[in-house]
Amino acid sequence: MRAPVAATDADGAPSVTPGRVWIRFDGVSWLVIAAGIDLAVMYAVLSARLSLPHYFPGPGVSLGFPEMLGPDWRRNSVMYVSAVVLAFAFFALALATVWRNRDRVSSRLLFAFPVLFLLVLMWMYPPTAADMFHYHADARTFWMYGDNPLIVPPSAHPYAIGISWGEQPSPYGPFWSLLTAGPALLAGDNFLAGLVLFKLLSGLSYLGCAWLIYRIVARTRPGWESVAVVLFAWNPFVAFRTLGNGHNDMVMMFFLLLALDRVWRKDWLFAFPALALSVLVKFATALVGPMILLYAWHHTSGSVRERLRALAPGIVTAGVVVVLCYAPFWQGRATFDTVLSQANNNRLVITSTPLLLQTRLATALAPDDAADLARTITRWVFLGMYAPLVWQARRDFTRLTTSGVQALFLYLLVASAWFRPWYMLWPVTLAALLPGTWFTPLLVTVALFTSFPDLVEQYRNNTVWLRDYWRATAAPVMVAFWPPLLVWYFGLLRFRSWHFDAPTCVSAAIEPATRPRVEETLTV
Repeated sequence: MRAPVAATDADGAPSVTPGRVWIRFDGVSWLVIAAGIDLAVMYAVLSARLSLPHYFPGPGVSLGFPEMLGPDWRRNSVMYVSAVVLAFAFFALALATVWRNRDRVSSRLLFAFPVLFLLVLMWMYPPTAADMFHYHADARTFWMYGDNPLIVPPSAHPYAIGISWGEQPSPYGPFWSLLTAGPALLAGDNFLAGLVLFKLLSGLSYLGCAWLIYRIVARTRPGWESVAVVLFAWNPFVAFRTLGNGHNDMVMMFFLLLALDRVWRKDWLFAFPALALSVLVKFATALVGPMILLYAWHHTSGSVRERLRALAPGIVTAGVVVVLCYAPFWQGRATFDTVLSQANNNRLVITSTPLLLQTRLATALAPDDAADLARTITRWVFLGMYAPLVWQARRDFTRLTTSGVQALFLYLLVASAWFRPWYMLWPVTLAALLPGTWFTPLLVTVALFTSFPDLVEQYRNNTVWLRDYWRATAAPVMVAFWPPLLVWYFGLLRFRSWHFDAPTCVSAAIEPATRPRVEETLTV
């Protein structure tokens, strides 16, 4: 079937036809509106039930959803599962409608509801993670007290409530600490306002990611950009983890998407600094760095000297960005103590493949030896899969994207000893750049099943069958990993390729004047 061609400007970016109606209110649009309203109403009900102003500052400690929902774990479980299933049902309605009518749904409508989701969920108390309180306390450490948050833990200064991991300095990059100036300084000692501003920062990054996804897909898979927006911005997993819990992962992903947007244009001067900023928020996207570097080298023409001359300004600028971001926090090697201690601490292991392997090895080895061996094995297994992905990323922009998705996904499944469900936001965001391929069912499966490990972890001790240590350890891993792994493995067998059925995209080398005519030859 021939894909509809998106309207583009001179640079290939999405454009709006003059005189076009803002939103076409036909049967298709009303279905999308109904799904969006249902999602917004459900988010509003949950935000009212889990109200940030109601539970913060609270009784002195950060709360979890058992405290907010009540002591009955069976009732809480039913409520949680029902909310997730209902949200995904509304999401499925919107996705199916837009999928079948890709050229009939206004992009303004598709972006209007994510804005509404943000306005509703920014008032929700973080239901399944308290990281946002740590963000706020770290921001105050730097911007209010003048201490280095990469060295000084939040417990060194007063905060409105007790914080989990309060004795640990910030494990994030320096650029994240610089970005927290707004929430810290604008709110001052109004802690509630500070948290709402952190929600807003996360929400704006979420909207920015949706815009960049739309922009990139309109060039690489014209006609599918509306599906890509729904896959990402209407996704309940993304909304709950980003807007509900206020995680900063979407800030990291925004700059990675910005880097990819520049890569597609071969704008190396801005691509490498954008990648550096992403890594300096959270370090996970460093996995995509070698792929972008190899892709840039392969797609820059000329001799070795000419290629170096073309790439050097962007690489040098990225280096300058790194130096400038670290300058306010630099204390020698101690600057990296928190990050290095986390990477080498065998006790920091939860809901992961290394934990399962460590548990089995512990029957024959000392605990520390079992932990070391488990991490070593899983890291080498991951590196064995990562190396060919880096090499294949050089081929074209689609292979660069698919390799990035696979690298982040396989790292979390295989090598990450400390896994939290919201980390799956990383591959989910990149997979949204590949709508209409096998990455779409993978994305949806990841989003759905990674919504449940929190519940399993919280209540596994309430279930007799899970009181066995091995079962209790394996249960959340199986829920989070096995269904996506089956979808991934089936795609690998079916298409005999790491990249599944992702088509070769339009080359960025095509001149803007001829690009629309060439895009018309794409089939899906």
